[in-house]
Amino acid sequence: MKQLKYIIPAILLFVGLASCENMDWLHKKYWQDPSITSAKIPEFKVYSGFERVMIDWYHPIDPVSKKVRVEYGLGKDLESVTLSEDDVFNSIVDTVSYFVDLNTEMEYLHCQYMIENLDKYNTYNFTICTLDHNDYPSLKNQASAEVFSETMLGADFGNVDRPLFSVYDNAKTDAKLKGHRVVAKSLSGIINFFVRIDWVAKDAKGNEVASGYYDRREEPVKEDLEMSDYELDLSMSQSTCMEVSDSWVETEGFNNNDKYTFEYTYHFFPCVYKDKLANGFYYDKICIDVLKFTDTQSVKVEELGWQVENSDSHSISKDYWQFIEPPKEDPDVPFALFGIYWDGLEGVINEKRLNDDYPKEEYPHLYEKDFMPASYYMHPDPTKWQTYYYERMWDEAMPTDPDTGRETYMDSYWRAAEAEYPYSLFFDLGMDVMLNRIGMCFAREGLDGLAGPGIYELWVSDDDDPEDGILEGWEKIGTYSNIELQNVGYDDKYINGLTIRLFDDAEMALKTKRCRYVRIRVMKDYAGVNTSIPAISELFLYGIEGEELPPEEDEEIEGEEGII
Repeated sequence: MKQLKYIIPAILLFVGLASCENMDWLHKKYWQDPSITSAKIPEFKVYSGFERVMIDWYHPIDPVSKKVRVEYGLGKDLESVTLSEDDVFNSIVDTVSYFVDLNTEMEYLHCQYMIENLDKYNTYNFTICTLDHNDYPSLKNQASAEVFSETMLGADFGNVDRPLFSVYDNAKTDAKLKGHRVVAKSLSGIINFFVRIDWVAKDAKGNEVASGYYDRREEPVKEDLEMSDYELDLSMSQSTCMEVSDSWVETEGFNNNDKYTFEYTYHFFPCVYKDKLANGFYYDKICIDVLKFTDTQSVKVEELGWQVENSDSHSISKDYWQFIEPPKEDPDVPFALFGIYWDGLEGVINEKRLNDDYPKEEYPHLYEKDFMPASYYMHPDPTKWQTYYYERMWDEAMPTDPDTGRETYMDSYWRAAEAEYPYSLFFDLGMDVMLNRIGMCFAREGLDGLAGPGIYELWVSDDDDPEDGILEGWEKIGTYSNIELQNVGYDDKYINGLTIRLFDDAEMALKTKRCRYVRIRVMKDYAGVNTSIPAISELFLYGIEGEELPPEEDEEIEGEEGII
């Protein structure tokens, strides 16, 4: 009996192994002879659309692989679609796009097919196989895809950044031009690649005064690229078209001081954000479908002219910015504020040595508390201290807001260690510039008592010899306020930034003197108080830089001359 106990399992094991071997042989027969069974699809891709996808595959050219079956869904919740011989024939892209498997000499044709009504999930899994005459399947290929949906774009596309219209009088900037210039800015956004815009401007009575359109698909082909900028952007998964103005340079019908309503239709590709460019956005993925929505915007001519971006005013590059701060160890570090006058051992300014070179009666500002740089918060976790360091003000980091799913500046910010007013922020821009605007984004509202600048001064310096750490040549440009702007929308606070003109100059012709160093001196936060903890998520400076600057002897200096 004991021997029988061991013999029976051994026999069963032998039978099982023999069965597996026979099954292997059977499948090998099918694998090696494609005339017996339908062939496996070697290449399979899925392209995301709005609540639909386009499947892309290479179909085997043989007498057996007649049909195609696609299963799709999430988990066990699966649906399927079977393409008949006619469906497969109609899905062929062309007879030129094919390839040959050199091992089997099998030929394949390029095919595409749309699967609609995918509004149940954000992500779908797909499997594809061919079927023979008896609907026996081939080996399967698989892929997955994220589908663009209302969840991502918002109801009525509420999460999509809106374009901004501006109108200004040509007579104020170029006497040769007539009428007004119409400008559409911020055309592409974090999740939207601009394609086309149609607009109609109406006066207060609802009468049409002007209209226009711009379609990127009509952009001319460049000889050196053999494609248009639009085609290049699509091939690179990026969008660099952020503004249109040259198409509507001399638009008739507008009157200064009147208000107008722009009714527009905006066409775009939905996208998945990857990174921010200096003049646009990079995307991980671009939708295959062009969507559109209609909206309106009110415009007042004289208030919006200054917002126009042109070749004579743009965002200053942040590649070389650094914060000017006291040295942490070596008191002789060049460019550090107060440089050789900082007593590293005592942690204070050596006023006696400072006074020898810069007498207090001549340079009283050097001895004021708020002339020292603002602090930054040291997180209790030493691995996170850089989270709130100064560079956060220009690192262009845009984490996802978990409440809206949008990329914003709000959660990447510098913050001070405590409420300290007034405080100063000193920047070395790394090159000479001439400025005409300043802008900033704020940290998430209501977070830990943080608040951005409300009332502040802007100073610039053109010191050519900063090695001793004492910057001279300071000029106060003006005092500015964000207080009246604190109730602006989400985009202006956390994405686009609140931008202020440095001069009362609608055409942006006036700029600061040539400078390299900037000081922002903050007296109150944007609520008008000085009890909050200072914080700024992103800082923007606008003007001209580098080779755009005029020769030094021809500069016109604007602002209040003096030393702080």
